[in-house]
Amino acid sequence: MALKFITAEEAASFVHHDDNVGFSGFTPAGCPKVVPGAIAKKAIAEHEKGNPFQIGMFTGASTGDKLDGELARANAIKFRTPYQSNKDLRALLNSHGAQYYDMHLSELAQSLRYGFLGKIDVAIVEAADVTEDGEIVPTSGVGILPTICRMADRIIIELNCRHPKEIRGMHDIYEPADPPYRREIPIYTPSDRIGSDCVKVDPAKIVGVVKTDEPNEGGKFSPLDDVTMAIGQNVANFLVGEIKAGRLPKEFVPLQSGVGNVANAVLGCMGENKDIPAFNVYTEVIQDAVIALMKEGRVKFASGCSLSVSNEVIRSRSNILAENIAKWGNPNSIVTNNDPEEIGRLTHLFDVIVTDVPCSGEGMFRKDTDSTGEWSVDNVRLCASRGRRIIHDIWNALKPGGILIYSTCTYNTEEDEENIHYIIEELGAEALPIPTQEEWQITGALRFEHPVYRFFPHKTRGEGFFLAALRKAEGEIEEIRVKSKGKKERGKAAPSIPQEARLFLSDETSFSLEWNDSFLRAYPKAHSDLFSLINAKPLRVLSAGICLGEAKGKDFIPSQELALSTALTPNAFPSVELEWEDAIKFLKKEALVLPSGTDKGYVLVRYQGLPLGFVKNLGNRANNLYPQEWRIRTGYIPEEIKLFLGR
Repeated sequence: MALKFITAEEAASFVHHDDNVGFSGFTPAGCPKVVPGAIAKKAIAEHEKGNPFQIGMFTGASTGDKLDGELARANAIKFRTPYQSNKDLRALLNSHGAQYYDMHLSELAQSLRYGFLGKIDVAIVEAADVTEDGEIVPTSGVGILPTICRMADRIIIELNCRHPKEIRGMHDIYEPADPPYRREIPIYTPSDRIGSDCVKVDPAKIVGVVKTDEPNEGGKFSPLDDVTMAIGQNVANFLVGEIKAGRLPKEFVPLQSGVGNVANAVLGCMGENKDIPAFNVYTEVIQDAVIALMKEGRVKFASGCSLSVSNEVIRSRSNILAENIAKWGNPNSIVTNNDPEEIGRLTHLFDVIVTDVPCSGEGMFRKDTDSTGEWSVDNVRLCASRGRRIIHDIWNALKPGGILIYSTCTYNTEEDEENIHYIIEELGAEALPIPTQEEWQITGALRFEHPVYRFFPHKTRGEGFFLAALRKAEGEIEEIRVKSKGKKERGKAAPSIPQEARLFLSDETSFSLEWNDSFLRAYPKAHSDLFSLINAKPLRVLSAGICLGEAKGKDFIPSQELALSTALTPNAFPSVELEWEDAIKFLKKEALVLPSGTDKGYVLVRYQGLPLGFVKNLGNRANNLYPQEWRIRTGYIPEEIKLFLGR
């Protein structure tokens, strides 16, 4: 049965006054995001006509503002269960504008199946994929999705392309039998699987599919502070003591993690304690700390109801890039965190695009033996498909006649030569020969006859690597024009630029200074059109130009980017040369005591003439302004470091 693709407004037409509507998701993760807004608009329109319009709402847990908030503000809710946390919904409930039944999250699906809460008219679910035979792959949260899909008369799918289809396999969909036929649930470790990787429904019930590209409403976690670090250390020390006393096994036990800032902080502190071995986690919601510890190999497996993380952890690799760009100090850089499809909307913008596409990592086998256990034929196929999608999505952003660099750190032809052949045949590219020397021992194509370049580790120094250069066919270039801001867009006037901030830059005339909220940034005038274009597009910009500092009340705090920038005026701030031990203390974000006679206020600290960052000298001590997320965490520090300052 062919899927019917419709708009959010068309989807809302399938929802009627007094309908009971079930929504997917658990917390904001996995919840539909555009159809609820369309239902809210429909409710407002009906109310303006004098007609009633309210629905009964059933969710897996609390949800985001795009669901609870939108419908509450439209007075479109007659009944809501179970747990909720939205301020506008809470106000509606407290004013008796809607009925509310507070019940345990685990009881809702069974109560629905018993019929205690009435029938489900419509199920609205977010999916990463849906097939014509009725297989629904959820996104990052499940909730009551299996039950409402089975019970509903009509199903509306929000197909969110921000979540790749390859998420299939991440879920374990299981509905227990109802009493008196319920049996034990055979889960004994977090990695046990007892269900399926999708929800299977009658495809005839799917009345429409709405395509979306909406991100989850990822909240921000508070950074570790002295209190949460102390709590985390106390918990970690207690568990280490239990291991040493023999009351916990040396291989440790699975942990049950809670939800929220404190739980996130405690879990992070426990992961940093090397006396605690790598462990498994049960949790309702997989949060930032779990993801970070999985990347570090400290959490082996996590089992939860949803993946609800902040934007910061989702874009962690791009944050590392932004950090490295800041340390490099060149102001002519922009770092974004976007899907290739979003980059592709920058029509004919780039002369050169360099792609290091996700790959199966065969070139890392010698360096990282654990990577062999992650390799599979299925993963090769997945990576090959993902590589083609990335290139296809960004192709529009490359100028006609522009150059695309394609690279992987793997050996197989499926991810390498076959993808190059795809780019040539499907996108009309030309593979370019690159001059090489025979002594470099670079290997050519293993399949087809296109000029490609393989760096095998048994021949060429380094790990496995594959490279190809491709030129896009010539054609007419379509320029993107940036609309000038109108009066409505300008809003209130930005604060004046502090005069001292202009003195921070060695050539202030080469930069445009602009406020971004409370942060003052400097953008190179030579690339003003590009910076304006990037900022005008709906892209997630992590860094651009130089962040000069932040305004806090009457104070202006210089930023770490400014400290490391090549554009910093050498004598803009008083500076202090640190010895090796104090330099390490600074990079660990520990307090320093500067030499007597050092100017009070913001001071640039250096090591062997190289800038490290800022401190605020108070006289008896100096507050360390080094970014918390950059601090050295390892216990191993070399006794000395060699600096190469030239040839």
